[in-house]
Amino acid sequence: MQFRSHLPFAAALGALFLILPFAACSSDPETPENEIHHHHHEEPVKATVRLIPGTLSAENPFTESPFERYFTPSPTLPTRSVTWEVSENTGWQRTSGSTALEVVSTQSQPEIVYLMKIEYFDDHGHQMNQEFFEEGQDKIHQHFFSRFEGTTRVADVAALGFDYRYADVAPSGEMLGIANPIGLTGFIRFTGAPSSFDLAIQLMHSPQSKYLSDGKIAPFHLPTPSQLQVAEWDVSLKLPLTVR
Repeated sequence: MQFRSHLPFAAALGALFLILPFAACSSDPETPENEIHHHHHEEPVKATVRLIPGTLSAENPFTESPFERYFTPSPTLPTRSVTWEVSENTGWQRTSGSTALEVVSTQSQPEIVYLMKIEYFDDHGHQMNQEFFEEGQDKIHQHFFSRFEGTTRVADVAALGFDYRYADVAPSGEMLGIANPIGLTGFIRFTGAPSSFDLAIQLMHSPQSKYLSDGKIAPFHLPTPSQLQVAEWDVSLKLPLTVR
């Protein structure tokens, strides 16, 4: 009887040893989550794009990462803007800016660049841009600015008719630029002859990282084939432009 009385204790002790190895593993690094299935930001239901014409100072020209603080808005050229909202049946639809936005080319005014600002809003009407900087969201989001000929994305920068530079600034005030490009703020200039085309604006939500295997990022106009296959695209807009 005395031996039998220790059976419950032995069984409990054995169970404890079975559990311990699994408990010890809980401190091991977990496999990175696929962020496609874990959005840490609200879904935008409204987007506004503003094109503010102006000039950059000589000390901060249209180079790899121009700074917004060196930008001076034009006193004569107007700011252009367009807004889209999500419709349950048809997706993103323009709700303002019913005609193509007129912009000037560097062929007619070489000094003019446009500060491009993109703002997103949630279903409560609150601006939600800061959410793309929180909880590592800046590492998996990147806007692409492209031009299509039919269904083919134009790959040659010289054939685009425009050029773009990322100029994002973190809420902390840190300049991100090309090191951590998101595209909520940037500079664009129109380099081609007078024409009309749609500027495709797409926000990529990468499953793990927007950085490529060599640590670089895809060009502003050309996501990689892998990104096109595996990433989710939070936003896809067409901005109609007429270049003068």
